[in-house]
Amino acid sequence: MNDNSIDGLLGREYTGVKGQAAIVKLMEEKQGHVKAAFFREDVGTIDLIWGNSMVGLQHIIERRGEDGIDINSFMSDLTNVIENGIMRGKNKRGNFEILLDGKMAVISPEFHCQGITFLLTAFKTRLKK
Repeated sequence: MNDNSIDGLLGREYTGVKGQAAIVKLMEEKQGHVKAAFFREDVGTIDLIWGNSMVGLQHIIERRGEDGIDINSFMSDLTNVIENGIMRGKNKRGNFEILLDGKMAVISPEFHCQGITFLLTAFKTRLKK
C-alpha cells in the first residue's frame, strides 16, 4: 500500500476518542484516523488523520517542530482552537480558518473527494499582517 494513497493516509480508524483524546491517541500510535474528532456548530464534525509529512497531524507536528515550538504545549490548545475559535471564513484555497489566542487551525471542507469532510489540515501561530 502506497503511503500517499487514501488508505495509506487513513490507516486504522480509532473510535471512542474525541477532541484532545483523539490527538493524544494519534500521537501515541503515529498512524490512523479518528472520524468526527471535533465538532463545531457552523461546520459539523471534523476528522483527524495522522497522515504523513505532507498532510495531517504528522505534517503539523513536523512543521511546528521545525519552527522550534514545544509540540506538546502547542498541541494542547488544538481542541480549544477548533471548537471555540472564531471562524474567519475561507482562505484562497477554500479552506476554513479558525482563530483563537494567536493560533489558527485550518480545516479543509473535503479531502481529495474521498468522502472525508472537514479535515484538519494545519495548525499554526497566526501570521501578523
